[in-house]
Amino acid sequence: MRNHDKALANSVVEPVITFMRAQTDKTRLEITELDRYLEYREHDVGKGWRAMVKRAQTGHREGAALCSAVKVMAESAGVDFAASKRILWPMIREWELVHEELAAQVEKHPAYNERLREYIVGLQYQMSGNEIWSRTTLRYKVKS
Repeated sequence: MRNHDKALANSVVEPVITFMRAQTDKTRLEITELDRYLEYREHDVGKGWRAMVKRAQTGHREGAALCSAVKVMAESAGVDFAASKRILWPMIREWELVHEELAAQVEKHPAYNERLREYIVGLQYQMSGNEIWSRTTLRYKVKS
């Protein structure tokens, strides 16, 4: 990457290091409430669910611990993982709608400018990209 665009490559070094540290953070073992989980995920956007379950069950060499909104919701609500995913799906879609409403309100603010618009659109792309990537990347595909 540095051979292609050194400045861009250098600009992602710190976020990648932060992400990698979050993946092995011991606090992952202690998260039992959804609000604490969401705070934690501000620094670590998340992985594919099935792959995380498999790694936690088989003992990943880097110390993988199951840390997912699915697990936290299941434990908090006293339901299984399938029910937890069904509960979370509409909640996340509602947050998406709230984001769109907030973005529309910001557009009306006198300080709204192109840079802020690009930031908001960037958030939308990042989250939709993370969702699609988690579903499609081979890294998180569980082999049957």
